[in-house]
Amino acid sequence: QMIETKELNAQKDRLFSIIGHDLRSPLSGIEGFLNVLDHGGVPDHERRIMQDELLRLTRNSRQLLDNLLQWAKRDTKAYEASEVDYPKLIKMVGEQLAPLAEAKGIKLQVLIDEGEGTVTGDADMLEMVIRNLIANAIKFTANGGWIKLRAYELESELRLEVEDNGIGMTEQQRQRLFSPHREVGLGTNREKGVGLGLMLCAEFLTYMNGSIEVRSVKDKGSCFTVHLPRPSRNNYGL
Repeated sequence: QMIETKELNAQKDRLFSIIGHDLRSPLSGIEGFLNVLDHGGVPDHERRIMQDELLRLTRNSRQLLDNLLQWAKRDTKAYEASEVDYPKLIKMVGEQLAPLAEAKGIKLQVLIDEGEGTVTGDADMLEMVIRNLIANAIKFTANGGWIKLRAYELESELRLEVEDNGIGMTEQQRQRLFSPHREVGLGTNREKGVGLGLMLCAEFLTYMNGSIEVRSVKDKGSCFTVHLPRPSRNNYGL
């Protein structure tokens, strides 16, 4: 009980730290930009820069809020298993994040055919996993790079891959990637993060009886592979 209480207190402190700094800071930036724009007299080229920055801050805040809400959902175990059309889900998330990739000159390719199949899981959790993996790849891939999403339906599992030719990781970084003590680095455009997303990916996949692994080579890129079980045909009475 003492260990559990200590862990709960640590999670509470981390939550307040995220809300107090990592959510408050971008909101303050948004407020500042809007105040400047409200007073007028801003040249068109500067206005465009401010609008791009407002969009970036808003997207980052939205993703952090989504992660926090999903974190709360994890603690209450309020998730529902259903048949998920994963090609449709991946395409939707890819389209939503495409402008973020385009802004960095990154080619985002969804190499998955629509109607390819379904998988059993929690749709919200799976969307959060895909969104975080794509956003993470965008963060650590430089201008002119590429990100590829693939899917492989095997007899017993579905494999989803998010591969990039970004900055990659050392073996030490890779081993600590899903740990609360992981090193949270800056992106190729000095984007900040709190490291919550990848931890949630691993935890949510565990809830869905799945897993995640990563291959990475420093300065060459990374490939995250999601494993989700596929029900046997016997389960459907076939």
